[in-house]
Amino acid sequence: MKDPIQPSLDFELRPALEGSIALLIVGVPLFLYTADWITILFAATMAGAIVGLRTDRYAQTAINGLVGSMIGFLFFIPVIIGRQLYLFQFVQMDGSDSILYASVFASSEIIALAPATAILAFTAAAIVDFLRFK
Repeated sequence: MKDPIQPSLDFELRPALEGSIALLIVGVPLFLYTADWITILFAATMAGAIVGLRTDRYAQTAINGLVGSMIGFLFFIPVIIGRQLYLFQFVQMDGSDSILYASVFASSEIIALAPATAILAFTAAAIVDFLRFK
């Protein structure tokens, strides 16, 4: 009789939290004070590299980077929404149109950046782990 496959997501919490803190520490000031959204991608790559350096030898480094970037990105969402609302207060629109457009831009930015941060942190953690234990 075959054993059923039970998928699981094994990760270590400490390196994942260190990566999410690195994502926030690097990403928030860069994102607020520059007009580039690519700074969050730089911060995700750096967070993945930090997770790769902080994870043990026989651990799931890439999964730790993925989980860390997603935890950090959850705390990054209010920053994205606040920045869009701040930028749209200078646009002259009638009624609640500025709130509508700000929410559309913020949601599209969140939809675009969430998978990008996950992929970059995953890849950076895997590359750093490979180079570290080569």
